[in-house]
Amino acid sequence: QEEVSGGRSLKEAAVFYRTNAQSRSFEEAMRRARMPYKIVGAMRFYERREIKDVLAYVRLILNPKDLVSLSRVINTPVRGIGPKSLKQIIQALGKYDFSFQRIVNNIEREELQPKAQGGAKDFFDLMARASKLPETRNILELLELLLSRSGYKDSLLDGSKEGESRWENVEQLFNVAAK
Repeated sequence: QEEVSGGRSLKEAAVFYRTNAQSRSFEEAMRRARMPYKIVGAMRFYERREIKDVLAYVRLILNPKDLVSLSRVINTPVRGIGPKSLKQIIQALGKYDFSFQRIVNNIEREELQPKAQGGAKDFFDLMARASKLPETRNILELLELLLSRSGYKDSLLDGSKEGESRWENVEQLFNVAAK
């Protein structure tokens, strides 16, 4: 039972915020202060689908062998790559030493459905380009490239309030990356 000023219990304290995107700053402040906290009525910032998606794109750039991240984003947004095609693509990646550029150059050799083949080629072409960005480039530039060229940004900003809210969360992630 930790106490705050005035001898009151932390259980008696609450922080209200207006939009989900605001939770990140409160969560980070609580972590820095080593204060226990509980999110009620929403999920933690880093547990949100859109945040996990964006981080998976970045993790895949850093580690092309990260098959969990690959599985998460190769068809996000939809590129016509189903479970069977994904399995074939993973086998092909192994054959080409997990090189994005090599799989782009050789994807036609794989026995994929035309839509999956086109989607995979576009996806790995983007990943190859993003992984070649000079290390001196800003993480924000990398995120913008990945999210705009992949179609992820447009898929979130679909005109719905939910999509707008999800994009606000991604913008909060941009703020974290800028720091």
